[in-house]
Formats: sequence, structure tokens, C-alpha cells
Amino acid sequence: MKKLFTYFLTICWASVFAQKESKDSVKINPKDNGMVNAVNMMIQTSAYYNGASNFVYNYDMRYKGVEGSYYFIPKWLKGNIIGNNGKVLEKDVMLKYDCYNKEILKLNPKGDSVAVYSAGFILFDEQINYPFIKINQLKTKSGTVVSNTYMMILYKDKSILFKNISKKIDPASYQGAYSINKQYDTFEDNSEYYFVKNNGDTEKIKLKKGNILEVLGDKEKQIEEFIKSKKLALKTEDDLIKIAEYYDTLN
Repeated sequence: MKKLFTYFLTICWASVFAQKESKDSVKINPKDNGMVNAVNMMIQTSAYYNGASNFVYNYDMRYKGVEGSYYFIPKWLKGNIIGNNGKVLEKDVMLKYDCYNKEILKLNPKGDSVAVYSAGFILFDEQINYPFIKINQLKTKSGTVVSNTYMMILYKDKSILFKNISKKIDPASYQGAYSINKQYDTFEDNSEYYFVKNNGDTEKIKLKKGNILEVLGDKEKQIEEFIKSKKLALKTEDDLIKIAEYYDTLN
């Protein structure tokens, strides 16, 4: 797995960024509008994706009555659907990402929608791009396995920072002496972050200083000083992106 992943990183760097000088630091995150080709190549050479066929099926409204949204972004966004070979299958179609069922929804001209399965997709929201890659098995160094999901790429250089955007249903609680009078089931955020080092080692990473220092333990002292010097509150994923960028300068 590590050899495959190392090859995956090498191909991405050599093929996508061949025209850039080696001193440049190419950062791929949702605020970077120049990463579409890079994402296509990542999907094409990914050691995770197993090449499942693209297909669609009719989508039903199965969660009517549950409060909140099971979408990454509730509104329809223009996007591209990426095929097994890394090429754009459909361009500028209207998409939503159902992050509870891990499904891409495409809006049809008649107004209904279908779920589309493919190697990945990119959503465009004004000046922000959101690239997702299909991962059927992400195995962490600690032994846990994340399967059958689309991971959003927050950052990619020597290392990769993934976000597994997910929702869970929080059940109603309105009976009993200690109830909180919550009368409806609701969708709640259940997202997680995963850090992939350049040697292929992968681990879940949290917005907590202790966990960050543990995951990046090979550079613990430098990372701790960086967090302190930059006064990072570790409240947003932007802080994780900054830490990932800095971590890559140490390797």
C-alpha cells in the first residue's frame, strides 16, 4: 500500500506540476482555483480508488421529516463529474453532495435528480472550488479503516489533508426526566480529518493541539512552536491547512 501511495504522489507531482520549479510549493485547497487538473490526475492515479463503473439510479426523498440537511451544501452547485480515467465525464452540471449516504446527486432538466457514482467530482461555489475523490478504503496507521466515501481534498503537496464530510442523525429526546425536549430527529455534522504523510502513513487528525502533536510526532517540537508563534486557536480547518503546509517545509 505504501509503495502504491508513494507512486501515486510521484505521478501527481511529475505529471501535473512538471512546469513548476522544484522550489515552488503547490498548495491545493478549496480556495485555490487552479487545482482542477491536479485533482483529475489524483483520481486517475489514486492507489485508493478501485475503478468501479459509473452509473446512476433514481433518487428518493427518504428522510422527509428529519430536521437539518444531509447535504454538504444544500443548494445546487455547478460542478464536474470525474470518470475512472481522470477525465471530465460531465462538465458544468448541477450537483449536490449527500454526505449522509455518500452520494452525488445530479439535477435533471425535468427538475428531478439522480444519484451518480463516479471516481470523483468538483463543486464550484462562486470563487471556491471543492474537489472530492472516491476512496473505497483508507487504512490508518492505527488500524482503523474508512471505506466507501468521497474525501474532500483540503491540501495536497508532499502530504495530503483529507476531510471526510459526513452527517449523522441525532434522535429526538422529549421523554423522561432528563430529556432536552428535542422533538425531532436532526442531521448533525460528523466530519473527520485525515492526514497522509509523504511516506503513506495515514492517521485521523483532530482540531486539538494534543492530537495534532501526536499525529505529527516526528516534528512535534517544531509544530508546537509554529502553533504558538502563529497564535493558532485550532478552531477551523484553515488552521489544519496552515499546519500541513508548515509540516511539509520540514521534510
